[in-house]
Amino acid sequence: MRFQSQPEGALVTTSLGPSCVTPCSLDLSRFDGFEAVFTKAGYASGKVLVASIFSPGRSDGVTIAPGIRFGLTDRNSLADPGANFRRELLPNPVQIVLQTGQ
Repeated sequence: MRFQSQPEGALVTTSLGPSCVTPCSLDLSRFDGFEAVFTKAGYASGKVLVASIFSPGRSDGVTIAPGIRFGLTDRNSLADPGANFRRELLPNPVQIVLQTGQ
């Protein structure tokens, strides 16, 4: 998972625990959504919600634009033991523009 901020050098802390200073990357479980909080002295803090979503494989549908698919089958059901291996975190990279103040 990548994190970027304007300005760079912001501390990003995830609700899962790990943190880093932007620009940076963290290895996070793609099964759990989380909140990323960005802080930097002289700037208002900012939050970004990151969702864990089902990401179908090529045989599950047709991509008509990045992130938009149609023709999905029931392969994403809980009965499909492989479904969890097709999850991803979005947005990635997580980007934010911090506002001056507070």
